[in-house]
Amino acid sequence: MYLNVWTPAKAPGEKLPVLVFIHGGAFVQGSGARPIYDGEDLASKGLVIVNINYRLGIFGFFAHPELSRESKHKVSGNYGLLDQIAALQWVHRNIAAFGGDPTNVTIDGRSAGAWSVNYLVATPLARGLFSRAISVSSGGQFTPRRRSGLLQEVGATPMLKDAEEFGVRFAKEEKATSIAELRAIPAVDLMKAGAVLMGKAHYHPVVDRYVLPTDVYTIFASGKQQDVPTMIGWTSGDGTTIRWSSGLPDTAAEYPTFVRQRFGPLAGEFRKAFGEVTSAADVSNAQAAFARDENYAWGSRAWGRLQAKTGKSNVYLYYWDHTPPVIESTKSFGAFHGSEDVYFHNTLNMWNLPWRAVDRHLADVMSSYRINFAKTGNPNGPRLPFWPNFTLYDERSMNLSETIGAIPTPHKPELDFLDDWYAKQRQ
Repeated sequence: MYLNVWTPAKAPGEKLPVLVFIHGGAFVQGSGARPIYDGEDLASKGLVIVNINYRLGIFGFFAHPELSRESKHKVSGNYGLLDQIAALQWVHRNIAAFGGDPTNVTIDGRSAGAWSVNYLVATPLARGLFSRAISVSSGGQFTPRRRSGLLQEVGATPMLKDAEEFGVRFAKEEKATSIAELRAIPAVDLMKAGAVLMGKAHYHPVVDRYVLPTDVYTIFASGKQQDVPTMIGWTSGDGTTIRWSSGLPDTAAEYPTFVRQRFGPLAGEFRKAFGEVTSAADVSNAQAAFARDENYAWGSRAWGRLQAKTGKSNVYLYYWDHTPPVIESTKSFGAFHGSEDVYFHNTLNMWNLPWRAVDRHLADVMSSYRINFAKTGNPNGPRLPFWPNFTLYDERSMNLSETIGAIPTPHKPELDFLDDWYAKQRQ
């Protein structure tokens, strides 16, 4: 397990603010060493930057009854989260030697790294290891759990028992009758086999009663999360690259029947919120919108609402609606999932694209917001457009695009529909 540190400090003991970044990659891929996560620019402006790694895929999020019996806590499946907690403990013990302040740590994540931030705010095991949280292009894990076979939807945290069931099934498919036999399989082969099963179950943290005492929604609703200033956001194109995850049919002919069967008495409200579908283009648009709102946008607003309701610390929401000058093959994705992170890091120079003046301006503004937030818990500062905090009475988000400014939280009809739909599921 490695981590990377950038520091502007000349000597230990300078007590500079610390930002710990957790990479994304759907809990199956990624690295803290990707060039766009380079910490030099942010460090040059007064932060100590730490980029961490953690176990992924079958080695990070695999549960099995035998593994649970081996554990002194009788759990398995949350190894990747435990790695992140261990990294935060390392930072707490050692960052002063790099000029950092162990009492002024911000955790910051993208995509699955942002989900990790949500879990770290929820778990009692990370309490006291950070004082602020940033979630980029993800939202939180507040969706009611809906189980179909062994498929776990994005945004819903499975229970340990269900994850162990998947582990047993995986072992059988690998002709292994025990954990000892799984351990005898070469690591590369296990990784390949696990990747094949990705379509049948997401590698994902689990509610194990130890790392996660219960689901994240219940933790936040009861005010038991770590109450810290929080920055959360999503993109207008968050669903364009994961249309498949919407569960919606691929043809307009199938659409009416599917909507009636899935949403029942709320089918009409669904069509009002997401639009009627009469063409292939309508299908594609509906899939992208539902994937965005169910997996990312709704969780972001739910996180903001729950923090505003049960916590005392401010929460700041943003909405990324700027299309980078991307290559031709990804032009139709718009402001795609995670595309804002290179701007927050101010690492445009690490990505060979034809950047324009507007891109450089956005990167300067957004990285300044990030730096200010890591230093003080408030993104605002001199010469920056004012970013209001999100409240239950003033649900505004910061629009980050060619025009920067506060706006009413976007996609309200769609998110309000999901409020009703999830409330019905929780009954």
